[in-house]
Amino acid sequence: MTEPTPPPVRDQRLAIVCFIGIVICLLMTALEFSRALDGNDRSLAYTIEWPVFAVFIVWMWRKLGGPRDDDDEAPPSDQ
Repeated sequence: MTEPTPPPVRDQRLAIVCFIGIVICLLMTALEFSRALDGNDRSLAYTIEWPVFAVFIVWMWRKLGGPRDDDDEAPPSDQ
């Protein structure tokens, strides 16, 4: 049985950067929500906007090389 190969360093770096970006977006959401509760109307819009940024980061991570299913690839044919 062959052992799975570790992901390339580029993929690991991309995952780390995306994780940091998502954490920042969630922290900013909490900050803007607390400011919105204090009466800042503009912060309410930002409370909705930051999670959208986090979803965009996840979407771009998937497009640029997120988790891959190597088992789904068909073996090359010998024809």
